[in-house]
Amino acid sequence: MSRWLHRFAIWMPLACCTVIHGAVDVTVDWNSPRGMTPSSGYGTNIFTGLDPAISAKPAYTDALKTLGVALIRLHANSMVRAGDDKSWVKADGVTWDARKIAAVFDNLAPLHAQVIVNIPGWPRAWCAPGTEMLDPVRYDDFARFCAQLVDIVNNEQKRGVVLWENINEREVKFLADQAGMGAYGEIFRRSAVAMREISRTPIKISPAWMNLSQQVRLELFLNTPGVRDNLGFFAFHQYATPRATDLDGSGDRNQHLFNRAAEIASGVKKLRAYLDGQGLDRLELVYDEYHLAATYDIDAARHLMHGPEGMIFFALLHKYIVEGGTNALLLSWNERDGAYGLMDLEHRLRPTGALVQLSNRYLRGACFSAESSEPSQVESFAIRSSPRARAILVINRNPAVSSVRLSMAGWQPDQRSWHECRLLADKAPGVRREWDPNSPAEMTLAPYGATLCLFGDSP
Repeated sequence: MSRWLHRFAIWMPLACCTVIHGAVDVTVDWNSPRGMTPSSGYGTNIFTGLDPAISAKPAYTDALKTLGVALIRLHANSMVRAGDDKSWVKADGVTWDARKIAAVFDNLAPLHAQVIVNIPGWPRAWCAPGTEMLDPVRYDDFARFCAQLVDIVNNEQKRGVVLWENINEREVKFLADQAGMGAYGEIFRRSAVAMREISRTPIKISPAWMNLSQQVRLELFLNTPGVRDNLGFFAFHQYATPRATDLDGSGDRNQHLFNRAAEIASGVKKLRAYLDGQGLDRLELVYDEYHLAATYDIDAARHLMHGPEGMIFFALLHKYIVEGGTNALLLSWNERDGAYGLMDLEHRLRPTGALVQLSNRYLRGACFSAESSEPSQVESFAIRSSPRARAILVINRNPAVSSVRLSMAGWQPDQRSWHECRLLADKAPGVRREWDPNSPAEMTLAPYGATLCLFGDSP
């Protein structure tokens, strides 16, 4: 049991907290579909596990298995930094270490998860003098470098990785003009061609895009000759904020962070529409880095990402992304570390980890309309995982206790009972309660808390 579970189940009893007066009505309409959750559920990035000494630990893999992740992304900037524990290159900095790579894949094999491999960038030795930019005379060297990793992973080790990212968050390093983004596009194209040519099995390639707000960069990238023909999906990242002032823990600032979830989902929907309009509707969207803080240091004072605030942001983001109908794959940043991880360095689940664990178990399937009379206070996320199983996540956005009345239309459970599971307080599937289809179910939500309501065959 994690220290966070102790904190919210014991140290913050409801009787000691401020209560928002007046119950919030939450209504679910099982006749109004809103989208589908990702087919792969709610995935995450493998960061510390890129060190074979970490991923070999049973405590690490056991904790990952409890999360139920079916999609993982292997990424760290240090993968191409010689001497780092998470490095995948030998001491020369330009040759892949096949034995270390095999150890990581073998250690993660018990997860039976689909894998995305990210190549974060080029070796430092290949940068133009005095810059972080790849020297143009090294473009083909970088292409071979990327292809060599595909050869090791897919041809020699037969890992069958389909999704590959050959550049990570580097588009912002290039000038937002035809020359700058043309150079970026050419680096992508050359490496993608080399990777596809060497792989004996079909693969798809994308850069990992950092900033969705600058559409001009994306337009210039897509207009670079050869880019569209080699783009197999589109991966992107978006965090709630790059500013430490947004993470001061105050109620107003937290509401701003929570509102960002809807804003981000709106941006993803616009991205989908833009790509479709460009004739790129075939490209699957992969949202493979998200959390509250864009850099770990801005959350160093409050550690909101360790607490319920991070969980609420995740819950709202999942809701809005799924209801947006873009079918984007979702992978949080990251599985384990001292700042972002779904689990802490002792492999104990943080609140975000508890949410991902229960979401992968119960919140996968068709999404339906879930309306709140006070959406600035309480929101909800309704999922039908099978004809006889439904789950509703009721989310309290406030630092005060909220009273909720839950009702449903379009479907009622046959057994006239349900399970109430308060995240961070109850062990799933929670407490069984009677269900009266003619009267709303009343419940109380803890500050920045969430309750999972399970109906039918869900437990």
